[in-house]
Amino acid sequence: MTKTSKASGLSWFFCDLDGTLLRYQNNQHLIEPTTKRAVAQLVESGANFVVATGRKPSDVRNIYKELGIEQASPYLIANNGAVVWDLKRNSYLNKQTLSLSDFDLIDHINQTLNQLNHEYGCILYGLNDQVYFYHIHAPDSQAFKQYFAFYEGEFVQNQYLEIDGLKTEYNLVKAIWFFKEVHQQKAVIAQHFTNQERLVITSAHSFELVPLNVSKGHAINLIKQQVKITDNQIMVLGDSYNDLPMFQHGVVKVTNHLAPDNLKQLATRVYDLPASLFVGQALNDYFKFD
Repeated sequence: MTKTSKASGLSWFFCDLDGTLLRYQNNQHLIEPTTKRAVAQLVESGANFVVATGRKPSDVRNIYKELGIEQASPYLIANNGAVVWDLKRNSYLNKQTLSLSDFDLIDHINQTLNQLNHEYGCILYGLNDQVYFYHIHAPDSQAFKQYFAFYEGEFVQNQYLEIDGLKTEYNLVKAIWFFKEVHQQKAVIAQHFTNQERLVITSAHSFELVPLNVSKGHAINLIKQQVKITDNQIMVLGDSYNDLPMFQHGVVKVTNHLAPDNLKQLATRVYDLPASLFVGQALNDYFKFD
C-alpha cells in the first residue's frame, strides 16, 4: 500500500473521542466501519494517530484495541491532558493532580448546584483509573449512578468507589459534574462561578475541572517537544469546548457543523457530517490509499 498526501508532511493526528471519533446513537457508542478503516490505513502508512480525550487511560487503550492500533499508537492523552502516557516507553510523559485549592473549589461548586437544586453527580477520577462517586444530588442516587455508568459506555470497565471526602492520596486528576438531563452549563458557569476559565464544558451533560495549566493543547505541546515535530506535521480533530486548546496546534484543524462557534472559527475544515463519519471523511480527504 502506498500513501499520497494531499497536505504535504502530515504525519501526526490528534483526535478527540466522544462526539468526534465516537458517536453516541441509539444508546450505543460506535465508530463507523469506514472510519476504522481510514485510521488503520493511516497507521499502516506510518503516520501516528493519538486519541486526546477527557476519558481515562484504560478507555483509550480499549479504543485502540477496537481500532486495531494498540501496538502502533505512540501516545494517549487522557483526562483532558492531566495524563499523557508514552506507550513506547511505558511511562508518563505528564501526570498532574488536583490541588487542595481545587478541592475547595469542588466543594463550592457542589454547594452552589445543591442550592440551585440541579440533579447532578460529582464524579472524580484518579491517576490510576479509579472512579469515585463523591456527591450525588438526585432523588434516587442509585438510579443516577446506574445512568452515569450506562452513559460512560460499553467499552468502559469501571469499578466505582464511594468517598465522602477529598484526600491528596487519591491522586485525583479530574472532577466531572454530570447532569442527567441536557443542561445549559455555559449559562450556569457564567452566572454563578468566578473561576470560569477553570471549568470546561465537555458535553451537553457535563463540565469538568482539571489541574491548573492542564489541557489537551498543553499535552500536544509536550509531545511536539518530545518527538521534535512542528504544527505543519499535525492534524487535529475535535468537536467541543475542551478541544479549543488542541486547535491552537496543527496546520489542519477539523470539526463538524455541531461544534460550538468558537471552535468552528478556528477550524480549517467544517464537515456537515455526524460524529465518527466526519473523521473518516477528513482522513480520506487528506490521504489517498491504494
